[in-house]
Amino acid sequence: MDRGGPFKVFVGGLPQDCTNDILTDYFSKFGNITDVVVMTDRMTGRSRGFGFVSFGTEEAVDQIMAMHQDHQIQEKWVDCKRAS
Repeated sequence: MDRGGPFKVFVGGLPQDCTNDILTDYFSKFGNITDVVVMTDRMTGRSRGFGFVSFGTEEAVDQIMAMHQDHQIQEKWVDCKRAS
C-alpha cells in the first residue's frame, strides 16, 4: 500500500565515476524513477560516493530492500537503504 511518496532509496559506496545515468540504468528495472542524484562535492565536482533514487511507488523500494545487499554497480557492491 502506497503512503503517498516520494519513495526514496539511499545508495552508498558508489564508484567515483558513477553518474546519474548509471544509477538510472541500474534502478529502472525496479520501477518508474522520478528522480536520481549522485551527490557531488561543491568545490571539486567529484562524487561524494553516495546518492538517492526516488520512485513513483513504494513497491519499487520494497523490491530493492528485499534484495538486501545484492546490488552491484560498475562491479562494486553498494549499500541501499530506505530514505525519507
